[in-house]
Amino acid sequence: QPENAKILRISLIGAPNAGKSTLTNSLMNWKVSSVSNKVHTTRKNTLAVCTEDETQIIFLDTPGVLDPAKRKRHNLEASMVTDPEESVSKADMIGVLVDVSDTWTRTALNKYVLKILHLNKHIPSILILNKVDLVKHKGVLLKICQKLLNDRCGGKPLSVNSDDNKTSKEVTLKEMLSQYHDRQSEKELENETGWSHFSNVFMVAAKRDDGVKELKEYLKGMAKPGDWQYHSSIVTDKSPQEVAISLVQEQLLEHLALEIPYKILPVGNIE
Repeated sequence: QPENAKILRISLIGAPNAGKSTLTNSLMNWKVSSVSNKVHTTRKNTLAVCTEDETQIIFLDTPGVLDPAKRKRHNLEASMVTDPEESVSKADMIGVLVDVSDTWTRTALNKYVLKILHLNKHIPSILILNKVDLVKHKGVLLKICQKLLNDRCGGKPLSVNSDDNKTSKEVTLKEMLSQYHDRQSEKELENETGWSHFSNVFMVAAKRDDGVKELKEYLKGMAKPGDWQYHSSIVTDKSPQEVAISLVQEQLLEHLALEIPYKILPVGNIE
């Protein structure tokens, strides 16, 4: 333990395929979580430990937030519903990932993500817009922020110019988000599409490492004085066997079709 040790535990939550595992790997610069194009690659909480200088950041990568009815219908593990909530209960901060390349879901937070945020208002939260490199017109990102921040930023309404191609909008967005403050929401949760209490917003392309360094520096700055939870040599709570299994499962998900890779389970011990 260094004399001035600092620590931060951040839970990364979001809809399936938002890019939580890819972001975790990018922040760690180490292959901790399995990643594939198929949905539900992450089946349970994965812990990653980043120790730099006097600061230790513990990333809690979670399964995609799932409707309990859908879990039951598809006969998925109960942990895929309970693990995200369990992860948040152990966190000092919540990072909500949104896939901005998905035009069907990017303008509203997942209802179960909203539920978790509502039940944990006392925990600071940040919004992370992922896959921004796949958005052709960057002005669209401001419209997405309007929805996900409940039209408020820095205590003022977000204004959107109709011309999506104006680069000045990107500058305006950066300035407005840098002044963002929490505001109390008077709406009922069921009518919400966004969350009014995000303390900051980051735009990243985790697969390309774009914007990841800035996010990591912010997290290091948010760490509070406290003893490290793990030795500085630890990068994950997985055993070497579990890491090997997850890497094999990742490749099976990538190369096998339909439901087949989900049915393959490790048998016995790896020597």
